[in-house]
Formats: sequence, structure tokens, C-alpha cells
Amino acid sequence: FPSATMAGVGGFRGVSADQDVRYGNKMKKAMAQLKFPKELDEKCDVKALRQKPGWIKIREWVPKRITELLGGLEEEVLIGLVLNLLE
Repeated sequence: FPSATMAGVGGFRGVSADQDVRYGNKMKKAMAQLKFPKELDEKCDVKALRQKPGWIKIREWVPKRITELLGGLEEEVLIGLVLNLLE
């Protein structure tokens, strides 16, 4: 009777945790509880921004600001990541 015992494991054989109603979507609940600043709701067209002369100033400002936030530590990997994400 091995197949009978395997089929009766909670009655949810082959169901993932995402599909099981007992677990719910915990990530969705956690995101609903977080509060974000209003500034993050605004959309920004980065492609249009790159064509303007201000893009050079942004590329200079990002490393300075990241270094400032990290207490003087110049983290080149993080700076490169941020600049690549903006491009």
C-alpha cells in the first residue's frame, strides 16, 4: 500500500506552497505594510534624461553621493551597479 500512503499526505500531493491556500501570499502582505515616500511614485523617463546635458552631472553626482552615504568608503562595485541600472 505505499502508493495509498503517499497519495494521502495531507490531500495536497503535488501542490506547491504558492497554490496552497493555507499559506497565503506573505510577500504581498509584507509589501502592503511597508510605507514608501511619495517621491517613489513619480515616473522618470531615464532615456530622455540621458539625452540632456544634466546626465553628465548625474554621472558625477552618483559616486559622490554613494561615497557620502557610505561614510567616505568609495565602493566602486556599487557605484558601477547604480550607474548601469540608470543607463
